Amino acid sequence: MDEPTAALTREESERLFRVLREIRAGGGSVLYVSHRLDEVMALCDKATVLRDGETIDTGKVAEITHDDLVALMIGRKVEEAYPAPAVSPSPNLALEAKDLVAGRLAPTNFNLRQGEILGIAGLSGSGQRDLLRVLFGDLPVAAGTLALNGKPYRPSSPAAAWKAGLAYVPRERRSEGLMLTRPIFENITLAHLGRQSLGGIALTPRAEKLFAMGLGTDVRLRATGPRQLAMELSGGNQQKVVFARALGGKPRVLLLDEPTRGVDVGAKFDIYSIIRDMTAKGMAVILVSSDLPELIGMCDRIAVMRDGAITDIVAAAGLGEDDLLNRCYGRLPPAAA
Repeated sequence: MDEPTAALTREESERLFRVLREIRAGGGSVLYVSHRLDEVMALCDKATVLRDGETIDTGKVAEITHDDLVALMIGRKVEEAYPAPAVSPSPNLALEAKDLVAGRLAPTNFNLRQGEILGIAGLSGSGQRDLLRVLFGDLPVAAGTLALNGKPYRPSSPAAAWKAGLAYVPRERRSEGLMLTRPIFENITLAHLGRQSLGGIALTPRAEKLFAMGLGTDVRLRATGPRQLAMELSGGNQQKVVFARALGGKPRVLLLDEPTRGVDVGAKFDIYSIIRDMTAKGMAVILVSSDLPELIGMCDRIAVMRDGAITDIVAAAGLGEDDLLNRCYGRLPPAAA
């Protein structure tokens, strides 16, 4: 089974696990491939770690810890799984929302500083996707205001948002982010064809490939070359192609929706490093994730959403997973402003 719970809810996953345990009890065998190490620890008898196409180690799950598995997968200590920020966020605001209403969003307020990573946490369906959609011009503003670098911002379409300096990495890379049957370089340059053409009329394939190769290097893409089809890449490298396209326009604000979903631990570290590199240059990031350790490890602040509104914003430093989860459920009072 290859990532069988990637699109399942917690309840659906538990039902699957019961079936797999019944198969094992009946004498059947299961080969279970997953990036979700908690599942491996709870379900599997033995684990084999692969890295760069080679077997790193094999052993009984009962004799190894979660942190041991992570260290084997990424080739470094687990405490180094999240690269440290090189600089602190600027006091200058990149984006500000006041009483923003759109779709299922209730009046929502927040600000985002230049060079900052603002995490968005919340239970499924709390409004995270609607927030990203309205910021990227895919959902019209019904009420309230947005400001981008101190100027009024009201995108009429994703194209307008892109032109204004926002880029978006969707959670479903295969269905929303890639042309799987087309080469890597076409996927990367798709949003930047005007820059790779002569007079805005004729495309220059050589310029396209050079542009794509440069961005591929920036995002640590591993591929046979720019002509390799996107469908032939691993999940992590497919995600890097989506990142490369987003970064090709040198955005001022990057919107990320579950950016490491279905990505192995090693590729996650590469993606985290890319994000850190960009924020060190002043780019601001909004990171929507259901991975609580990811939010705590990568973000400067975390905004908690419930019922379509941001109900709390807390500093990530020193925050525990239980504390964040309790805030998502509304079990704790909002943090002091």
